[in-house]
This record gives sequence, structure tokens and C-alpha cells, in this order.
Amino acid sequence: AKQRHANQPAVQELLAQSNLALGEYGAAREAAGKLVELTPVRAESWVLKADTELAQQRRGDAETSLRKAVDLKPGPDIGARLIAVLVAQQDFEGAEEVLQTLVGSSRLTAEQYNLAEGQIATAAGDYVRAAEAFKRSLDDQPQSKPIILRAPALWRQGRKVTVINELEAWLENNPNDAAVLAQLGSVQLREKNFDGAAGSFGKLNALRPSDIAVLNNLAWASRFSEPRKSLAWAEEALELAPANFAVKDTYSVILAIAGRGEEALKLNQELIEAAPEQPAYVISRARIVAQLGRTDEAVQLLDSLVARAGPMDSASELIRELREAQRATTR
Repeated sequence: AKQRHANQPAVQELLAQSNLALGEYGAAREAAGKLVELTPVRAESWVLKADTELAQQRRGDAETSLRKAVDLKPGPDIGARLIAVLVAQQDFEGAEEVLQTLVGSSRLTAEQYNLAEGQIATAAGDYVRAAEAFKRSLDDQPQSKPIILRAPALWRQGRKVTVINELEAWLENNPNDAAVLAQLGSVQLREKNFDGAAGSFGKLNALRPSDIAVLNNLAWASRFSEPRKSLAWAEEALELAPANFAVKDTYSVILAIAGRGEEALKLNQELIEAAPEQPAYVISRARIVAQLGRTDEAVQLLDSLVARAGPMDSASELIRELREAQRATTR
């Protein structure tokens, strides 16, 4: 009876899916292997096998499985999966070949082609071509996905103003597009436009309440403009994710701004001891001690970090900010 069930495709498919969901990747791959033996001309079986192989980071095996799936059932869905695997292996020529094959068999819409071309070009570092492809996709079918994918391609070209203008223009007509709001907020944070970021993440918080990343970013963006609300948002994020290091890191700095310096230092020290290789927590300690009026100590911490770990933009920017603040107070 056991052998009879073992030869039933539905049983092997269920075993592969359930083991994959449970994180038992070896057992999942074994079941998927039996499944393709039983159903060698079924594309979906090969796709499931590829999923189990990707779970074990066996990209070469996954590529082989997906190529068989595409041969059996050419189409944009499986083709996109294969392209993603090839890009992950930095086989850009192979990804282009698959893309052109799908185009030749009339299996792709113009929108799908442009999205795929843009993603391949982005991975290959050809940001001009990527931005152009995403723009064509957007023109063919206005939606948020090409807007979001185009932004990093433009950013890498130094076209920051264009990124912000395009995101804001999209939101004028689509004010509740959460994905684009998140993209704009992240760009505003990077550019230190904290008021703008607070506005973007505030709108996003109304759309997606109790989202840990949104609360964390909202707390950080509003830490100086609205310190009381910032502390409340940070506390809410911490309550939702008490073990999240990024949330704890934000909370530690906001505690210092709220005048609770000793608590801030204690929490920051816990983070540094838990992850001594993480420079972000040393940078946060510099922010905390600077907030406590110990600017010289903060600069020394950052200089020591750079000497030990090498140059890093975030540390250099903070050193510059602290020294400018020092000069301003001595004038």
C-alpha cells in the first residue's frame, strides 16, 4: 500500500509542497524529484522541483528544471521565473536569450517585455537602458510597478530630482498607492527631507496601521519635528516587534532626544554587544552621546569606527554634521 501511494503524483506533489512550507527542503526536493519522474511532461511539476531547489540555493539545478518547464509550456510566467534565476547567477546573456525566445513565440505582451528587459538591464548595471525600458512599460500600461522599478535606475544615474518628481506626480493621481508612498518616503529619508518623509510615512501609516517598518520610519522621520509623537510611534513599533534590532536602534536614539539618555545608552550598548560587527549601532551611539551634549566623544567614536572599519558615507556625514554644529555654537 505504501508503495502504491508513493507512485501517485498527487501524493508526491503534496509532500513536496508541505515539506517546502515547513522548511524541510531536502525532503521537499526528494518528493519533487519523484514527482517529475511520474509526470515528466507536466510543466508545473518541474516548476515545483525548481522551487525546492531554489530553497536550497541550488540555482543551477533550478535553472535546469525551469528550462524543462519552459520547453513544455512556453509562457511569460515560467519564463519570468527562469529569467530571474539566470539574473541571480549573473547570466545576463542567457536571460536575454530567454526573453527573445518568448518574444519570438509571441508569448509576451509589450508591457511584460519592457519590464523584463528593464530588470535584466538593472541587474547588469545598464541603468540608462533599464530606465528607458521601464518608461516604455509605464507608457504602455500606467501602473505603479514600472514607476517603482524605474526609480533606482534613475537614481543610479544621479537623476534624483527626476525620481522625486515622478513619484510625486504619480501620487497626485494615485494618493493611496502604498508601494509608491513607501518608495517616496525612503527617497526622502535618504535625502534627509525629514518633513517630507514624515508626511509620506504618515499617509502610509493611515493606510497600513501596525506596519512595523512604516512605524519605524515614521518615528525616525519625525524625531525632531514631533518628538512626542515620534516616541509614541517608536514605542508602538517596539511593542509589535520587541526583538527587532532595527526598531530597537531607532528607539534608542529617540529615547535620547526625549531626554532619557541613560536608557538610550543602555539599550544601545545591548545592541552593540549583540552585534559588535554592525557599524550602524556605533553610529547610533555617536548620535546619542551628541544629543547628550558630548559632541567631542561622538566624533571620537566615529573617527575610531572609520579607522577600524574603513570609510563609510553615513559616518562621514554625521562627523560633518557634528563639526558644523560645533562651529555654529562657538560663533
